[in-house]
Amino acid sequence: IESFIINILKFIKTKITKLNNFVLWCLNFITIWKEYSKNPFLILFVLLIGIIYQTICVWILFIIARDIKINVAFFDLCWIATIVSIALVLPITIAGIGVREVTIIYTLRQVGVDKESALALSFTVFGIQLIGALVGFLLDFFIPLKRNT
Repeated sequence: IESFIINILKFIKTKITKLNNFVLWCLNFITIWKEYSKNPFLILFVLLIGIIYQTICVWILFIIARDIKINVAFFDLCWIATIVSIALVLPITIAGIGVREVTIIYTLRQVGVDKESALALSFTVFGIQLIGALVGFLLDFFIPLKRNT
């Protein structure tokens, strides 16, 4: 199957030049996936790090929700955060603005949270993300790393 997919991607690359970057990304992904699949412990380690990271993110969301008087269970926030994350991956708007708010409002309504509180949580989370992005931008701007070119 792998060689079949690679051949299809190479065919697409020769016929539709606008998709060259996407095809190269896919080929690179397949190469990296092959390397990862040779080491199951590495896959398990990366999966574990991902689970820990997502748990920390949901825990932070839980604390913020509690601080703005939104009473929702931690495990409800787990599935809500999953749905919001999936919605944010869709290339609909810049930085997920609007998509995040609608998704959070809709999902929190399912567990009995009013629209205003859900919107307040969404804006708070977005504000925290903006602060983190600004810090990263400033660090990158004032302390540039040497990049291999």
